[in-house]
Amino acid sequence: MNNNDLFQIALNKKDYRRAAELAIQFGEGKASKAGMWAWARDAVDAAAHAGITLDPGNLSWPDFEAMRVKLGRPA
Repeated sequence: MNNNDLFQIALNKKDYRRAAELAIQFGEGKASKAGMWAWARDAVDAAAHAGITLDPGNLSWPDFEAMRVKLGRPA
């Protein structure tokens, strides 16, 4: 099972907050900016389904720490 599978399972269970948390976690582990931004977009989308608005920022990499705090999790 890979990261995409774990994320999809959370989405299928409608556990959108968990899916957003996973996307943030997986994004932090990416070496490329493109990979980080792909997971950041997934986190924003999943959180939106949970009624939470995440802002990944506008730097060259996403602000995962701020996103995690917005979800109500320690950074």
